[in-house]
Amino acid sequence: GSIGNFKASFGKGMKLIVET
Repeated sequence: GSIGNFKASFGKGMKLIVET
């Protein structure tokens, strides 16, 4: 649901921040 999508997007965003 919405929460799952939020967590997925948040996880991707954090990963990008860490990798950059």
